[in-house]
Amino acid sequence: LLGVLIIFSVMAVYLLLANKLLDSEQLGFKHWFALTCWCATPTLLTALASLVNVLLASDGQLTLEAINPVSFNNMLLDLSPHDPLFAPLSSWDPFTVWNQILMVLGFHYWTGKSIAKSAAIVLAPTVIIYGIWIAIALA
Repeated sequence: LLGVLIIFSVMAVYLLLANKLLDSEQLGFKHWFALTCWCATPTLLTALASLVNVLLASDGQLTLEAINPVSFNNMLLDLSPHDPLFAPLSSWDPFTVWNQILMVLGFHYWTGKSIAKSAAIVLAPTVIIYGIWIAIALA
């Protein structure tokens, strides 16, 4: 729970600073934190699917990557744990994409910036983090 609050707070600070750099209407930290929290609600469906997956497991024990039944790896690719893209693709699912789309739209509507600029700003941390992760995995 503490980790989630920290991640939401970091994202809210990032959006607050990006908004200040764009000279948009000055919204406070609480606004960006609220946006971050509300946009994360689709990921509750991931948590629910994971809970059902654990309850349906024969012994109630699953690997961390197997817990999320709706991850792109589990639904589409079924990569082995030895594949370099296994971990990044096991951590992404349609609800995470939905979360990112909501963040882009929220930033767009609150700041009045174009969808392209909003997407570039909101998705930059995710692209950088996953880009580094994938580059390290493929190296």
